Amino acid sequence: MKRFTLLLMIITTIFFGGVFRISALSQYQIYEKSNDLDDTFDISDFRNSTYQRKLNEWLEIYDYVDMDEKTYALDKFINLNPDIDIVQSEDYDNNYQVLLENSDKLVVEITVDETGLYEIGFDFLMPEVFYTIPTIEVSINDEILYNELNEVEMDVLWEVLPLAEEERHNRYGNELLPKAESISNKMEKFYLSDYLSLTNGNYQFLLEEGVNKIQLKALNLSLVIGQIYLQGKNSLKTYDEYQEEVKDALSNEVDEALVIQGENFKYKNDLEIKSSYYKESAMTPYSYKNTVLNQLDGPSMSRGGSKVVYEFEVFESGYYRIAFKKLQNQNLGLAVGKNIYLDGIIPFEELSGYLFSSSRSWENTTLGKDDEDFWF
Repeated sequence: MKRFTLLLMIITTIFFGGVFRISALSQYQIYEKSNDLDDTFDISDFRNSTYQRKLNEWLEIYDYVDMDEKTYALDKFINLNPDIDIVQSEDYDNNYQVLLENSDKLVVEITVDETGLYEIGFDFLMPEVFYTIPTIEVSINDEILYNELNEVEMDVLWEVLPLAEEERHNRYGNELLPKAESISNKMEKFYLSDYLSLTNGNYQFLLEEGVNKIQLKALNLSLVIGQIYLQGKNSLKTYDEYQEEVKDALSNEVDEALVIQGENFKYKNDLEIKSSYYKESAMTPYSYKNTVLNQLDGPSMSRGGSKVVYEFEVFESGYYRIAFKKLQNQNLGLAVGKNIYLDGIIPFEELSGYLFSSSRSWENTTLGKDDEDFWF
């Protein structure tokens, strides 16, 4: 028996097909850091300091670095951080970690062999129950390289907890939404990236050959940080390469269908994501009289970066196909892009920003390309 985890993430919206939000904090911090009260805010400078524009400038001069992931333990940086306590933890495989309270800063110094573009990550956990998304500020060599690093939103999860049978319905017999509980005291690896998925992949950082100073500052919530990670650009294999890697592992293609109800997701990364009721006799479950939860609510996941996680058990090892019963009628004629993860990773590049076409009614869609189904 093997347990798989499937995660869906909206990574982008084609043309005008979605909802997004703009944070005012970045502009506020730019004003706050100015010592001259007569300084005025330069919108052109702000616009030219966005991540995408900075990345385009860098790529005219520098390359993505080809480097496997390297790990840096925090005990190497104790002398750089006299104001915070870096301690060894039995719960973290005896590795070192640090608790950052609001406004605390962690400083690390990393030496690289060549100037170029790198990706930065770290292990983290939330030490307490939380109701909002934690944010951090990131600077490289005492400089915030682009606007988005003023306020990086962390990727956290809430666990969906089904109600007890006697609590599931109100006095009218309508099914109530389950509760959600923030996941704390569990270490997760996080590579710095755009929480709203307005850009594809992890953030790139320009590091100079030699020693580079990286600073992480907690902005709104306390968090625990563990090991630091550095790697070159994370490139996905193609579906053909994926098939070549796994072709000898198993031989049987399993035809037995395993059905997972859309409303029964295990985790979500936004409290606003919810299940809902679609009144149609072809839906399962269905009730003509009362409201029953029978779908993952589309509008609650219209923001880029929204994700849910489904957990399911597979009782026979082998190759499986994955299909969805879906409806995308919010913006007819426009597709919606989602990242598809299995056991925490995107298996191959065709599942990065996989497009689901619009439809006026419910339809079954099997993941694939050019009339060929993907086998997992």
